[in-house]
Amino acid sequence: MPNSTLRVHKEEVEGVQQFKRLYCCLGPLKDGFKKGCRPFIGVDGCFLKGPFPGQLLSAVGIDANNGMYPFAYAVVEKEIKVGICSNAIILNCFSMFLLLLMLSI
Repeated sequence: MPNSTLRVHKEEVEGVQQFKRLYCCLGPLKDGFKKGCRPFIGVDGCFLKGPFPGQLLSAVGIDANNGMYPFAYAVVEKEIKVGICSNAIILNCFSMFLLLLMLSI
């Protein structure tokens, strides 16, 4: 979809590709947020349990009917630090989500 932002990170471990994190902000949802929602962004996360632990992070806006309007989400590993710009800046996964969200909008 045009104007969408999707980032997928995977790593190779012992010759096998493993999923690490995903960020998704679809273009139509992004445009709907910009054109029809109040200038407010709510961000929250929940822990994923089971055989594949991690966190589900989401960003929502408030529409004209006071309803929640989700427009971005991420699935990340929990409390893992990642490096950006050749390890010049170290961010945790929640900060990474906020940075990608800011760049998307």
